[in-house]
Amino acid sequence: MSLTSKQIYQYIALSAFVFIAICGNAQPGAAPNETDAKGRKQGLWQKYYPTDTMQYQATFVDGKPVGELIRFYEDGSLQAIINYTKDGLERAELFYPETGEVMAKGNYIDQMRDSIWLFYSEAGVLTSSETYKGGEKNGMNMIYYTDGSVSEKIMFENDEKNGEWLQFFNDGTPKLSANVVDGVKYVGDYVSYYPNGKKYQTGNYVDGLKHSSWYTYREDGSIEIIYVYRYGKVLEEHPQNGVFDAYFPNDIKRYEYTYKKGKKDGPFKEYYEMGEWVTEEELDNFGNKYPVQRLHGTQVRREGKYKEGELNGEIIYYTEKGKVEKKETYNLGELID
Repeated sequence: MSLTSKQIYQYIALSAFVFIAICGNAQPGAAPNETDAKGRKQGLWQKYYPTDTMQYQATFVDGKPVGELIRFYEDGSLQAIINYTKDGLERAELFYPETGEVMAKGNYIDQMRDSIWLFYSEAGVLTSSETYKGGEKNGMNMIYYTDGSVSEKIMFENDEKNGEWLQFFNDGTPKLSANVVDGVKYVGDYVSYYPNGKKYQTGNYVDGLKHSSWYTYREDGSIEIIYVYRYGKVLEEHPQNGVFDAYFPNDIKRYEYTYKKGKKDGPFKEYYEMGEWVTEEELDNFGNKYPVQRLHGTQVRREGKYKEGELNGEIIYYTEKGKVEKKETYNLGELID
């Protein structure tokens, strides 16, 4: 059965002097906070907040803590329990105030975090594990979902992200695979995924910048678009599958094309560079007004269909006032009417 903060506090008060007597460093009833002729702390030591609440209690031998050191928050709730071993290793448990639930636990060496530390939510759920050496993150660090499944795996070196970085959906399906240096820069291959396990985006980073060909995929696994980068700058765009649009500098739509296997294939619309953004008011569910911007006065210039990259079927042309200017009929790019 786990003890509450108050129970631990009572336990300390009853057992401290017995512990000291067993260690041979003091007799029961000895006053706390004593030093020897060399000024070294010996026996039981206690420190209190100005409110007379105990801040910590520990036992010392020749100026060094031995056994269990216990710290409290100013409200009296348990803050930390640290066990000192002969080899200098300090095993620590840190607690949330008031609730007394474990916040973190791990080891200290020379008062610096070392090896694997575990961190918990106030509900007692493991949230992460971090690997330390010399007080800095070094090695694999892991983040968990509330159900205990792994959310992220990140390699650290000298307290910065350096190495492999993996992310997962909570069913274990991969979400991201990348490599990071200097804490922030992506390098090398990069892959992100849809929840169904299909790739969403693949590419390559050079010194933190996208470089070479980047592929974006649809959920069915087909390629949506290919971007060609040169050190972070897009040089080319190659739509492959899906509906793509582009805009004039004033954010008025310029065109909308449908692509299939890298060619225009399906409905399309092209627009005149005309229209006006107007601020209008709408009411929310509580009757409060809020502004929205809407585009008025746009006009289609041409519409119809492509097939295998060629105009196909009826193509309609419009004037800027929206009247039909003419109609043409094509068969795979050849005007037939």
